Amino acid sequence: MARVLSLRGFRLLFIGEATSLLGDQFALVAMPWLALQLTGDPLTLGIVLALEGVPRAAFMLLGGAVTDRLSPRGIMLTSDIVRVGLTAVLAVVVLTGAAHTWMLYVFGLGFGLVAGFAVPAGNSIVPTLVAEEDLQAGNAVVMGVGQLVGFVGPTVAGILIGGYAHSYLGIGLAFGIDAASFAVSALCLALIGSASRRLADVSDTSGGVWRSIVAGLRHLWADETLRLVYLLLMAVNFLLIGPILVGIPVLADQRLPQGALAFGFARIAGRRGRREQVEPHAALRRSRRAGADRHAVGVATPRVQSVQREPERGRHMTPQPARAPAGAAERRSRSTRRLPCGGRPAAGE
Repeated sequence: MARVLSLRGFRLLFIGEATSLLGDQFALVAMPWLALQLTGDPLTLGIVLALEGVPRAAFMLLGGAVTDRLSPRGIMLTSDIVRVGLTAVLAVVVLTGAAHTWMLYVFGLGFGLVAGFAVPAGNSIVPTLVAEEDLQAGNAVVMGVGQLVGFVGPTVAGILIGGYAHSYLGIGLAFGIDAASFAVSALCLALIGSASRRLADVSDTSGGVWRSIVAGLRHLWADETLRLVYLLLMAVNFLLIGPILVGIPVLADQRLPQGALAFGFARIAGRRGRREQVEPHAALRRSRRAGADRHAVGVATPRVQSVQREPERGRHMTPQPARAPAGAAERRSRSTRRLPCGGRPAAGE
């Protein structure tokens, strides 16, 4: 482990990933909380989550095939730059009190599409930075930091958002932190430069992108173990993970007096991130069949929890102040008027 950390390229990746994953935890608390404060509607929250997760799962096939042909570092760098812009705009929209529900749909869809390319690239970059004998240590370090920030991030995010429970300042700052984390990650990836190398021997890329995708799907379905894992994970995501992702923030909003802080602690139990990596062993295989393996695993393990942002239900909803934990009727009596900048209602309202 000390040997992989002595490599400049891997150290930069470690710093960028740790920072970016920490920022993700702020967004994973802020986005569901913002959707509930805007509408109070669990269905809207579910749509936002689906708009991010479904395109991500679908485009991971294409992202895996493109990653086989291009540089994982380049794809990750481009993805981070795009997400810096998306998250920064979202932070400004929230801080100025201009957020509408349809905007969450647009941002969710954008994040989902970008993640479809970023996740396969992230799962493939470690072998380009370390020697084959160090792959196990390198992946252990990356996965370990992911678990660590999964404990720290939601707690800090809950404290930040809960500390400004009567305005949208905490939510806006959370998105701002996420944008800054993507910027740090992009900078680290840019500094890696020539330290990464192309894995020309990982897969056969002569057949075209779509042919590679078809080959990956065929490999998935022909392998009895992978097929079973895929069907099992699909059932778990739809029947268990999805309801939990919607139910926990709704429960914290409606029933728990701690509000966003309680939601942050609940996320710790799940320890799941928007860009949490799929199993890294797909990226470690060095045979001509490894390309199909990566596509197949990418299909079998997309995580629906990254689906976090939703569409509007018929009308533009303007930000409303977070409510103290009173009765259910009070929680659901939301007006559609625009809040002044900073999210606080005017005096006398």
